[in-house]
Amino acid sequence: MKQRRNFKEFASRIASEYQKRGKWTNQELKLKETLEEIGLTYKRDFLHNYKLQNQDQTGYYSLDFFLPCMKLVIEVDGSIWHEYFNGVSEKDQKRDKWLKKLGFHVLRIPSEKIDKKPHEVKDTLEKMIRGLVKHS
Repeated sequence: MKQRRNFKEFASRIASEYQKRGKWTNQELKLKETLEEIGLTYKRDFLHNYKLQNQDQTGYYSLDFFLPCMKLVIEVDGSIWHEYFNGVSEKDQKRDKWLKKLGFHVLRIPSEKIDKKPHEVKDTLEKMIRGLVKHS
């Protein structure tokens, strides 16, 4: 029981910090900066927490980053969700499949990679964006 209480306290603290930052995780803020370094402008070229009606029309998916002109969705996969909650990867796969069916490109970036290998993340984003611009 102690482990559950500790996780509940941990999750509560994380949620509180998330709210204080305006609903941005630390890694999302870093990714926003990276997109801006590449030359994109927030709210013009990309959106954060974009709400997209889901396939059942019963709700919506909140996309971490959405670049509408390139039909690109970028998801930051936080280790908290993927380590502590069952079925997250399966839900992600279902969602990605649906987004791809709609013609969207989906890029998933682990939060640890944003923290530990920011240059690699930037290079990946630049290549993907160049490729999408070239084909549009």
